[in-house]
Amino acid sequence: MNNKKSGLVLLHKPEGVTSFHALDEIKKRLQLKKVGHTGTLDKFASGLLLVLTGKYTRLTPLFVHLNKEYVTRIRFGIQTDTLDPEGKVVKEGHIPDPESIDRVLSHFTGEIEQAPPRFSAIHLDGERVYKKALRGETIRLPERKVTIFILKQLSYEPPDLTLYIRCSGGTYIRALARDIGNAAGSCAYLTHLTRTKVGNFNLSNAVLPLKFDPEKDIIFPGAFIPLLDNLKVIHIREDYYSEIIKGASLQKIFFPGDLEEDGTYAIFKDISLIALIEKTENKYAYRMVFGSS
Repeated sequence: MNNKKSGLVLLHKPEGVTSFHALDEIKKRLQLKKVGHTGTLDKFASGLLLVLTGKYTRLTPLFVHLNKEYVTRIRFGIQTDTLDPEGKVVKEGHIPDPESIDRVLSHFTGEIEQAPPRFSAIHLDGERVYKKALRGETIRLPERKVTIFILKQLSYEPPDLTLYIRCSGGTYIRALARDIGNAAGSCAYLTHLTRTKVGNFNLSNAVLPLKFDPEKDIIFPGAFIPLLDNLKVIHIREDYYSEIIKGASLQKIFFPGDLEEDGTYAIFKDISLIALIEKTENKYAYRMVFGSS
């Protein structure tokens, strides 16, 4: 595989296209099938998709739990079955006053329990739940813990509330809108959603699909791996490079100095990502080996 085609792309997904189809232009211009995003955005939403290409699609698990930031608009007085503009109206209610909004929002920061939307890509009994919802099946999804670090009101022009949100990975903003509406004694759904940041990666640095240029828009591991907070970067000694490539049993002597903390380490030779390893209680294990670049 051409290693110049393997890396990370910061993609600005437009509204009205699925996350899957937003990758079409990248696949076409790279002539690659191994292209995948690390966290979906709904069709109505826009914003930052982190896209891995070529041999680095294997790194997807490192990205899925990164914190995310959004700007979103919630409309009170109506709820749709999908909790977004593409659904059918299933509930109507009153429009909350500004004082009620201020009071309600204070309850949605920190660690909260959240039930995912019925129309979501979560698997249940071997099938994505939105398919069950489309058939009209009764679905009970268990609540799970998510964290809202920041929930800032940008404006409230009834019935529309605009928010800035910083949250943990796995948070459903559509579900947050539903729950805020319920807490206000009304109902609500999302009319707009833009993802502005994932981990340390910003929408301001992203490229629209039709403007993707393989020569300048692929970020190589030497530039993006250090931005992942859940990884530590070390450079291997030249004389042990071939041992790592061959998958030899890992030994402390391979690495410069001590790997003091337990965790995941990205092993580089110069600017090339060679492997990911795990250190646990002075034991070392391969997680992925990429070979020479």
